[in-house]
Amino acid sequence: MINRSESLEGKNFNDSEFPSDTSVMVRSSETGLMESGWNIAYLQEKTDVFVITKEENDGTLSSLEVSRKLLKRWNKKEENENIEEKIVTTVVRSEHFEGRSKTNTFFVDKLKEMAGVFNGVSKKGENAESASNLAKEVIIKLLDNQMYELTNISNSLQAILKNINSNLLEKIINVGEKMAVSASLVKIHKDDDENSRLIIANIGNTRVYIKKINRPIEKVTIDDSKIQKLVIDGKEIQNNVLTQWLGKEEIEVSLTIIPEMTSGDKILLCTGGLYKNMTNEEINGIFDKSNNSNQIADELISKAKTGIQKDDITVIIMEIN
Repeated sequence: MINRSESLEGKNFNDSEFPSDTSVMVRSSETGLMESGWNIAYLQEKTDVFVITKEENDGTLSSLEVSRKLLKRWNKKEENENIEEKIVTTVVRSEHFEGRSKTNTFFVDKLKEMAGVFNGVSKKGENAESASNLAKEVIIKLLDNQMYELTNISNSLQAILKNINSNLLEKIINVGEKMAVSASLVKIHKDDDENSRLIIANIGNTRVYIKKINRPIEKVTIDDSKIQKLVIDGKEIQNNVLTQWLGKEEIEVSLTIIPEMTSGDKILLCTGGLYKNMTNEEINGIFDKSNNSNQIADELISKAKTGIQKDDITVIIMEIN
């Protein structure tokens, strides 16, 4: 048996029959890419487990056991994929300043209507990117392995960030360098009455804003930081110091729920490279000038790049359709 963490995106499976010639796609946890060429080989009826196989380039045959429940779950998602993807439109922009260590990464799952931004820092700066990348990799692995069904979304989002924290603590020990990650993870959820609400799990100083129609933009997350006063060359300087972050032994994940999200509402996730270079009024002005999320994202990046703080900038805009 091959050792992978895969999820399936198959064709339309019948709940009662799965033809042996049905082709399926498998996402590799190593590359994150979808692999084609897998086929359902046979069903072990007693254990309710399918075996899917793939012929490799060298002629050998790889096999993977998959439960009937997982196949059905993916079948249901695929049937509704065209509808679900229209509930939320997502736009992503990210800008890195050459000559500096990369610090940001992001996560988007249109099918689950989830997104996240991550900003990593490390003592020497060299592992900032790998720290934030680890956050993304852990989320993909957890969701692909169906470890979180997201039935209790609030608890699940908090648990995902705590799982990332455990993995990051292990990495810190192995690398021997202190690392910290700020993270904002959001999910749009429709209840039984088809009402949309926004659930946010947050730690550190990445931010989430809400822009409702005909209302000013509003920051709905609270930065986990405090102002520290420093005296350098006789001058008093104020500096924001994180009080919570991923990579800390004991963490507190903040949870925010926006109960009513309506058509046209926009959600902005961003890292410090944006809000450290722009005021809320400037951000709001760009949202008010255009209703096109692509144009808004482009202008936010363009404006933030002219600021004094040369931090990596990541912007995600989710719009309720």
